[in-house]
Amino acid sequence: MLKLTNSAFSIAIIIFGICGSTMYIPVQGSSDPYTLYQEAQTLYQEADKLRQAERYAESVEKIEQALEIYPDYPQAYILKGVSLLGQEKFNESLIPLKTAIDFYTNDTYLSGLPGYKGESQDKGIPYFWYAVALFDLERYNESSEMYSKAIEAYENYGNALDSEPVTISAHTLNGETEYEVAYPDGTIGPRDDQFAEAIDAAKSRTLLRLADTYYNKGLSLYLMGLKDDSLQYYDKAKKLNQNLEPYSSD
Repeated sequence: MLKLTNSAFSIAIIIFGICGSTMYIPVQGSSDPYTLYQEAQTLYQEADKLRQAERYAESVEKIEQALEIYPDYPQAYILKGVSLLGQEKFNESLIPLKTAIDFYTNDTYLSGLPGYKGESQDKGIPYFWYAVALFDLERYNESSEMYSKAIEAYENYGNALDSEPVTISAHTLNGETEYEVAYPDGTIGPRDDQFAEAIDAAKSRTLLRLADTYYNKGLSLYLMGLKDDSLQYYDKAKKLNQNLEPYSSD
């Protein structure tokens, strides 16, 4: 049985991870945004390694360096928030996580992402971690509401993965036509034999994340005393991930 004394952070960090490996390069007004982004991405990767080693304070320092170079970097705000959660700085973690949410709900920002097409960006991640922070602050009602937003985002993203990629360009060489497409995760590249494999992997990740989010929402409801409602979400989670343990206060 899962003990309810475990924080949502300790549960989530094991079964959820931080965010996908794909990084996005927004189109901004800097004279050389790509170079700045690359520098920030290197610092981000170093910060994530520190986070994985549970060196959370150092991770925060490193990610702040990345944000000084390239402030329009939503994944970096997520990582900062998660590293603050690792230090049990729950209130403080809400600030960068809310910033990440603001990025993912900003249509002007999103329209600058390569290949963006509506719900194709994985918007559930910042909602999930914001909910984790609220849970660890014992703000279960707010946490439950935020998990609902994460669930909606993941379901929309899953539907987007089922759609065809958008063809950006096509050219014919030696009688063969090659297409450049915008993939559902927002990246751009050729449509090749690896496309179906990449989509299947993205679907699998999304289903596992959706399972974890169902599970955590149910846990919030459980602690609010809404046990019947909580079990509905547990059942949804269990269908997607058989390894999840039942709720228990023992």
